[in-house]
Amino acid sequence: FIQNTSRDEMLIVRCDPWTIETVQDAGPDIDVTGGRYGKLIRFEGTGKGAFYLIQNPYSSYSFENKNLAGGYPAMMHWDQHDGPFPTDRACLGLHELSGTSFRHDLLPEWSYTESPGQYITEGIQLDYAEIESITDCAGAFVMIDPEESVKVHIGWCENDYQIDVATREGREEYLRIIDQAAAVGCEHVLYTPNHSLYGPLENNRDAWGWENLLWLGLGQKVRTGEWVPGRDQVPSDIQEMIDYAKNKGVKLMAYVYPSLPFMQDSAWTAWRTGIGQKPEHYLTVDTGLKSYQDWFVDLCIRFYEQTGISGYSFDHWWMAYEDEAGLVSSKYQQWFGTRRILEELRRRAPGIIIDGRQQYHHFGTWTWLAGTYPHPMMSDEQPGSFNPFPDLSTDRISADRQRYVAHRLMVRDFTPIEILPGFITHQTQRSDADRVMRRDTYRTRDWDYLGWQYSILSTIATAPFNLVINYLPARDTAEFNNFSAEDKKFFHKWLDFTDQNLEVLRNIRPIVGQPMVGRCDGTAAVIDDHGFVFLFNPNHLQLPAEFKLDRSIGLESGDKLIISEIYPVENKNIAHPDKGFFEYGDVVNLNMTGTSALVLKIEAVRDYPEEPVLFNAIGRISSASPELIVDGLPGIKGSKSKVIFYHPETESVKQLIINGTKLPFEVSGDLISCEIEFEGDLFSRAQQVKVLSIDGQGGKYNGTFSIPQDIKDQLSSRKKLWPVGYTEDDLRAPWVDPSRLLLFINIADPFREATESREQEGEVITRTIRLPLNPEDI
Repeated sequence: FIQNTSRDEMLIVRCDPWTIETVQDAGPDIDVTGGRYGKLIRFEGTGKGAFYLIQNPYSSYSFENKNLAGGYPAMMHWDQHDGPFPTDRACLGLHELSGTSFRHDLLPEWSYTESPGQYITEGIQLDYAEIESITDCAGAFVMIDPEESVKVHIGWCENDYQIDVATREGREEYLRIIDQAAAVGCEHVLYTPNHSLYGPLENNRDAWGWENLLWLGLGQKVRTGEWVPGRDQVPSDIQEMIDYAKNKGVKLMAYVYPSLPFMQDSAWTAWRTGIGQKPEHYLTVDTGLKSYQDWFVDLCIRFYEQTGISGYSFDHWWMAYEDEAGLVSSKYQQWFGTRRILEELRRRAPGIIIDGRQQYHHFGTWTWLAGTYPHPMMSDEQPGSFNPFPDLSTDRISADRQRYVAHRLMVRDFTPIEILPGFITHQTQRSDADRVMRRDTYRTRDWDYLGWQYSILSTIATAPFNLVINYLPARDTAEFNNFSAEDKKFFHKWLDFTDQNLEVLRNIRPIVGQPMVGRCDGTAAVIDDHGFVFLFNPNHLQLPAEFKLDRSIGLESGDKLIISEIYPVENKNIAHPDKGFFEYGDVVNLNMTGTSALVLKIEAVRDYPEEPVLFNAIGRISSASPELIVDGLPGIKGSKSKVIFYHPETESVKQLIINGTKLPFEVSGDLISCEIEFEGDLFSRAQQVKVLSIDGQGGKYNGTFSIPQDIKDQLSSRKKLWPVGYTEDDLRAPWVDPSRLLLFINIADPFREATESREQEGEVITRTIRLPLNPEDI
């Protein structure tokens, strides 16, 4: 529906692309994610279904009398000299239901439910074929086709804004960040240090007070037009940083805020000045205006070409303005303009990195298709900004949040794998214990020695194309110098793993359910009869992780399957308790220790091996009738396990010798099994000392536990491996100083509701928030 407002301009009032009539009867229809991604219908008695969607977050849909319809209110001004108005695409997809489903609405992050397994089977369920169908539809319009993963280091997350690169000391500190990023395999660094000569804090005009960090430190000068790319030279000290990074195999990225009071054209801020208001803070340019879009794209391209940066991190991008005078573009037009900016950038610079943060990360997949990835955490990166899983490790907390977000993006936002965002390690705390945000040197020693590997695996399991690496041990010289070659090798190994297996990892899907209290979670990436399974237990309890070897994980076939562990123990075969080898349709059930990650490899075995195969352990096998000998079989002190061997000639084995000791064994068909036990006291990671279930009445609980001397020795050895000195304030963070053994009372959902009031744009806003329990409430 169009109105002509002048000779040259039209007002696009509303677009209603199609009405589709269905012949087959359909059951109850589903508004996908509240209608943001269209409507699903299922044809009764056929096992088939369909979706109908329009590619924007503003559409609404109906299904009445077998008529499926949708449309959106645009209220968009369009100059006819710009050619035909491009309506958003309407998409129709058909699919055959798979029988594997996921609950569409997620349990609020880390909330407690007494029966988590039951919870995920209730509520509105989306069949995985429906999820895959809409995701594939979105994937058809992704504007990148990466052949390798993007490896970005976010300097902001180690508080690089505290570093003043106008000083010699500051430049040296920042060079360590570049060195460490290069050492672990990063190819891009988001460069956001302070430069006191180019950006005095008092000249910042953004609502957050960080404008001095933008555009490689030239943010204030870019806004005012004092420095213009193509007209002015890059300052020599900034150019030195660009060149140093390039020599290390790294390109810098610029941090940029599109919503600033750019005054190069008065029309961009007329919606404010037209009512006598100053454009400032959040209320600045109107992104819906084509003249602003063209200028901003040109600015980005000229800066990109002149400096040789690899891309941008866009933040502080406000695109849902309203005003009573009707001077600002409609919300749809602002969104349309944002999408157009991103698409034009991608067309003009196909290889550019586009990291998308607030506010446009709220607007869904149709907004992100031209970018590299949206915000990895869907909130500020600090654990205080989201509801964290109760844990002592900040890297595990951030990893659990990232997996929760990734699950949401997969099952509620249908985000294609190529643009799913990862988040490795953490953002170090900006505020001190008095909640004062620090711009001076603060918390430079913050490496989570025990949590970072879990964090890497969480990202590879959910977002292998976008490896966003945050805090690295670089600013503090002791952390920098003690970050070992072995640890760097681990980083490289798993970053290389993504590129070596990218075609398989394109098929990542959730397989166990959302990350939640009381359950393990996981993903699978399988092609035909081979692939990988990633499992995580964020809880501080030993819990089972179960999945089926069938299409629910993407597996199509496999008469004989061997499942091998590749993390934490490499090349450890997992046995089916009765058959050794698994078959298509079998259920795999594993017990996972608390706060652990497990990576499995699935391979089809064409023929039974001619040599013995060891399951449930690793070791060197030698077989010479009548002896079966295994040397170098490791185990945890105090642990017991059942070792199984496949042997093509079990009748020839008369003696089983493991680590030099003859052991009794049993034979069943082509399997030999043996119970083994390792001497000592069992004390594992996240050692569980008590399990309590509170009935709501409170009470006192007493108990004791013993710490073996071996553990004390291990902590002493760790101190030698990581001899970093910590201040008393540093030690407030439980993840630093890994030579400590901490007792942790793990309380599920340890939060209370509270009311918070704050002033925003002259209005008092009240909201309900969740805060940690007071000690007296526990």
